[in-house]
Amino acid sequence: MKLKISFKHLDHTPALDRRIHEKSEKFEKYFQGKTSVQWTCWVHGDEHWAEVKVHGPKFDFFAKACA
Repeated sequence: MKLKISFKHLDHTPALDRRIHEKSEKFEKYFQGKTSVQWTCWVHGDEHWAEVKVHGPKFDFFAKACA
């Protein structure tokens, strides 16, 4: 699995990096083979946003959330 993490207007902290790696490891359980996972995290105003894109040989998934 190939993992790419990017941050916009947000500091890259070890705790955040560890949390993203933990979440990404769960994808291996469901998607086997050549899988690429791309995370983007940013802050807009008072809201923290995260989006993840999962690309595989026969699928593409996208999710976005804010808190």
